[in-house]
Amino acid sequence: MYDLSKANIIGATGISAGLSSPATRAEPSAINAAGSALESARDLANRIDDLVNRLCGAVPQAVGQAVDQKAGPILSGLRQDAERTAEMISNAQGQLNRLEREVM
Repeated sequence: MYDLSKANIIGATGISAGLSSPATRAEPSAINAAGSALESARDLANRIDDLVNRLCGAVPQAVGQAVDQKAGPILSGLRQDAERTAEMISNAQGQLNRLEREVM
């Protein structure tokens, strides 16, 4: 993904250029933190989808066309991750609605 862990190294002398010293500790960058949160949200959406399909039976879903993604700027990649995550969360919400209809 986006490994900018060296971008935010904080030590006794302040922020360095990624050089390590005994008194430094790595802080996750905002990009890495956002990417990690999006990945966690996608994992949760997949888990909900799998659970509902096991409990209620699988429903055919449209399969998107594979897009050849070229490496682009970091923020553009983060935006694509956010869009994909929002789509997966929307699907998971639909699956939970389906589960509620089946159970209630």
